[in-house]
Amino acid sequence: DKIKVARSAYSLSEFPLSREDAQKKLKTQFSIDENAVLIGNASALSPQKGYEVLIDATKILKTRRLKFHVLIAGTGKLAESLRAQVESLDLKSHVTFLGFIETVPAFLAGLDILAVPSRWEGLGTILLDGASAGCALVGTRVGGIPEIIDNEISGLLVEKENSEQLAKALEKLILNPQTRLIMSHNAKLKVSTDFSPSTMVENNLEIYSRL
Repeated sequence: DKIKVARSAYSLSEFPLSREDAQKKLKTQFSIDENAVLIGNASALSPQKGYEVLIDATKILKTRRLKFHVLIAGTGKLAESLRAQVESLDLKSHVTFLGFIETVPAFLAGLDILAVPSRWEGLGTILLDGASAGCALVGTRVGGIPEIIDNEISGLLVEKENSEQLAKALEKLILNPQTRLIMSHNAKLKVSTDFSPSTMVENNLEIYSRL
């Protein structure tokens, strides 16, 4: 009862391209079906981020014959093993590795769904960027992620290391564009209020006043 949370301040990012233009650019650049739903993430290819779970979920989604494509941006020590996993599961037509990218906001602006299957996190700031970009959010119940995602309202939460749950959440968003739209709107609203600089200042002032 003595704990007060003052969340980190986040300023909404600026996006040089509209969602339509950003998505068209990604699909043209990587020869992706224009009707495919784009799922992705941009972070270090490390054990923390749980990309192996996302790739296993992709295999499940492929068996359901859904139109989607997974884009993974970033570098790290798991790069080779993740590529090998994709090849062994015959997912090269469904997963593309982008390597290091200069502008994460421009990349996120082209995604329909930001998938963050992390095993642990502090806050999970990529979700704030994704919300700002207008992505529908899917994340694990670890660290500060549940402070960003209100399950079934501003995104979908799944248990870590659970590829079946992740696949089910992604399938729901792939098949329901209206749900994606509503959840992405709610996520952007939540970030712009709960994580705004003014809210952070007010919360800190309240703590100082109480002391």
